[in-house]
Amino acid sequence: MSPHAHAQDKTSTATQTTLSLVVLRDETVANLGVPSNAVDLVRLANGSSDASRATLRSLSSPSVVRLLISERPPEDYVSALKPGTAEHRLLNYVVLRYTDSAAAKSARETLLSQRLFRSVEEEVYDSFSAAPNDPYFAPSQASPLNKQWGMSALNLPAAWDTQNGYAYIGVVDNGIQRHHQDLGEDRTGNVRAHFSGAWSTWSPVPSNSSFSEDYLPLGLGHGSHVAGIIAATANNALGVSGSCQNCSLVIVKASDGTTADGLPESNVAGAVYGMVRRGVQSINLSLGNSTPGLSCGGAVPALPAYCDAIEFAADRDIIIVAAAGNHKTDLQFPASDARTFSVGGYQSDGNTWDQTLALGTDSPARIAGSTTEIGTNFGSNQLVVAPARDVLSSMWSNSQWNNRCGSVTTFNTGAQYVQFSGPVTQSIFASASGNLYGICTGTSMAAPHITGLVGLIRSTNPLLTTAQVRSGLAQAAGGFFIDNRWGYGLPNAAIALLNALPADRLTPLFAFSKLTGDDYVYTVFPQMGAALNAGTVPPFVGTSASTGGYYTYSWIGNTVTQYPSTFAGVTIAVKPGQVSADNYRPRARLRVFTTPQTATGVTLWPICRFSYVAGSVVQHIIDTAPKCAQSALPIIAVLDGHEGFVFPPNQSQPSGTEPVIRMEMIPGAGVPTVFIFTAQADQAYYTGQGFSNPVVLGYAYLN
Repeated sequence: MSPHAHAQDKTSTATQTTLSLVVLRDETVANLGVPSNAVDLVRLANGSSDASRATLRSLSSPSVVRLLISERPPEDYVSALKPGTAEHRLLNYVVLRYTDSAAAKSARETLLSQRLFRSVEEEVYDSFSAAPNDPYFAPSQASPLNKQWGMSALNLPAAWDTQNGYAYIGVVDNGIQRHHQDLGEDRTGNVRAHFSGAWSTWSPVPSNSSFSEDYLPLGLGHGSHVAGIIAATANNALGVSGSCQNCSLVIVKASDGTTADGLPESNVAGAVYGMVRRGVQSINLSLGNSTPGLSCGGAVPALPAYCDAIEFAADRDIIIVAAAGNHKTDLQFPASDARTFSVGGYQSDGNTWDQTLALGTDSPARIAGSTTEIGTNFGSNQLVVAPARDVLSSMWSNSQWNNRCGSVTTFNTGAQYVQFSGPVTQSIFASASGNLYGICTGTSMAAPHITGLVGLIRSTNPLLTTAQVRSGLAQAAGGFFIDNRWGYGLPNAAIALLNALPADRLTPLFAFSKLTGDDYVYTVFPQMGAALNAGTVPPFVGTSASTGGYYTYSWIGNTVTQYPSTFAGVTIAVKPGQVSADNYRPRARLRVFTTPQTATGVTLWPICRFSYVAGSVVQHIIDTAPKCAQSALPIIAVLDGHEGFVFPPNQSQPSGTEPVIRMEMIPGAGVPTVFIFTAQADQAYYTGQGFSNPVVLGYAYLN
């Protein structure tokens, strides 16, 4: 929709009292009392001068004035953004909070009449809508409806023979239980704490300690359950397995710390923005708004900032996977948006999720917005379906999300689950730490199955575009659109990966050098490459990027044939200081494997990317090992993630490959060591640049 359009009043299925407005200043309309720049407006409104008090009065006296995006890029980055782009608009939204709903509604009318703002919208809330050795995973040849039945329904065990996954996946939810035994951090699991944080409505700065799950009136455990379906640690002889077993999880808590059962849409927009800047390949949204007709640009327009966040993700070729909804009606937003992958619900009897519940025995009263009839939503944007009913995953210990979802819900060990229908008396999910796993039902569970599968696909072929991944999922489900409820159907994960697999299983390892020459970093993912080139990837120096911790990287190595100018479908800001267009032409020195084994079955080692902050400097370092958790690097180096695979160094050199080495340089006393990862053929050049101590980390192919 046009940024000048004003949305009609609308309601969410998560019926919350409106206390906030999300506004976008019209920079073309001059008014000295209300600055046109969002940063200046917030700074003035939060001051103590007469001018500050006058500004507050002109905004109808809000109790809080804050930026929608609290994590701010540096000014040179912002100044390089083209006006009118989604990212430019996102950085200029302001959130105004009022003391009560009546004051917020009155303020909206006043601000609309002033004609100073392009949009003035009421805040609304989204409702939450190789077989491993983990004990609650059930192999398909055993009782298929037992334990993690959904993994077998999608044929994931066969897919894991090709790929276990290593993509970066974002989860926007109410947080997770930190240090859950299946949601470990750094080298003990897949959660990347230094990439994660909170976009809580009244929390000024996201931090890596702020994504512990919020207790909401519904309960506790939604985010932990969703995250576990995507990437719970596999093969640790504990609990469950995620669908993308080695994918890096980036968690953003979007709840606002109030009594609301849903997530404020401005927080969701801010969370998506932060995920994009961190370079993830996919974002899971197990949430939505079921207001009839809600869309970007339709008769009932969605929150403009939300639409801009979806557009920004599309600009960077990042896939948003969204839950269809639980009310047996039209797709909720944003699943209804064509730029997202909408996922409907499937149940173990082979049908789409559809059930009638009797009030009193298995009441859905605490499932926001539902009636006694619950089941998957449907619509023309439905892409596929995935397991939604009685899904087992990690859970906040000893907690319930609602009376049909929690770690204290029981099930028998036979062919199917028993729905909880009375006082909790026992749980077979017991451990020394309490009850850590539980079953839940809803399309909130269906979406992360597909998010995990998207992670597997993009790990198998990182260069696939969103359109190609969408087509691949459709083909893996049968290739024919069935109807608005099924979409293309239930995808076969093994087929999806075989169809995505590059003929030679190789992909470029994109290489970057900090403009100051004191850090080198690598990735196989175009989305991460765009974020590195834009200088927005953690770790940051200081509390957040807003303290000036950004670093700008440019490409190094040889050009990549797939990208003669820049990443197709991936847009980035051109910043001052990078005057050469060639700085934006993707380059790589090496080509590495995308799978943990070759086509002939040779086992490979992962390329493990670590980072750490040394004083005021960010450093990256590459290592290889049978598993990244087994790296011998000091623990000060925190695991960012996996970046493809190489032949291990403990075998003879395969024909056609080049040894790959890590070298180091100590610029001077008190200056952090700089590391480079490159082909041995480059050793003489880097020796001349002051690097030494080459260590062979494996064998790869030259680009």
